[in-house]
Amino acid sequence: MFTIWTSPELTKIQPEAAAWRTPSLATIRGTALGAVDASRYFGWGNRSTIKDGKIETVPKEQWRSLRAEAQFDALLYLGPEAAMTQSRWSPLLCADSAYMNMRLKRIAVSGIPPAEAERLTKYCAEVASK
Repeated sequence: MFTIWTSPELTKIQPEAAAWRTPSLATIRGTALGAVDASRYFGWGNRSTIKDGKIETVPKEQWRSLRAEAQFDALLYLGPEAAMTQSRWSPLLCADSAYMNMRLKRIAVSGIPPAEAERLTKYCAEVASK
C-alpha cells in the first residue's frame, strides 16, 4: 500500500514547496519532510491509544516521536492554502443513516478529535432542517 497525505502546513515545513508545480507529489522517506513529527501535518493536537477496547487520550508528556515517514509515503501539494476551497457534504449522505454511522465510527477509531464528529453531526442536522 502506498499512502499519500496533503497538508497546508507543507510550505511552513519546507518553504521551497511554494515554488513547486501544482499538483506535485513528493515521496518523503529519508527527507526533511519525512523526519518531522507527523503531528505537524495532522494538526490534531492530541494522540490516542486503545485500552481495553476504549479510546483514551495520551497526555502530551507521554508522546513519543512519530516520524511522518512512518505514517505515510508521500505528500501531495495542491497549492497555497489561500487557493484552497472546500465543498459541503451532500444532504443525501447526511440523510443516509448507515453511511453516517460508518463515518462516525471511523472518526472515532482513527483518533480524529470528537469535535469533528460533533461538527459533522451538527452540520447534517442543519442541512436536514432546511
